[in-house]
Amino acid sequence: MLRRQQGITFIGFIIILGLVVFAGIIGMRLYPIYQEYFSVVAAMKGVANEPGVASWTPTDIRRAMMRRLNINYVSSVDQQHILVNRDQGGYNL
Repeated sequence: MLRRQQGITFIGFIIILGLVVFAGIIGMRLYPIYQEYFSVVAAMKGVANEPGVASWTPTDIRRAMMRRLNINYVSSVDQQHILVNRDQGGYNL
């Protein structure tokens, strides 16, 4: 007996297409948020690893941080968002 070949119907194709488009839209909305987060983390690590950072003033640390954020095109962080606190033997960013 021969069976009739079955495949995806037009309605099934539209449903799958809708799910793919939905996932794509969600991905496009979330990608910039994660990209900016990882850029801020990389900038913080970069400032922490610069030679002589232990002797810098809080203003110098803020400037270096803002310079790195500007290079990475991070626009949601302003200078007043960067808090530099004195800790045991150094500063916390």
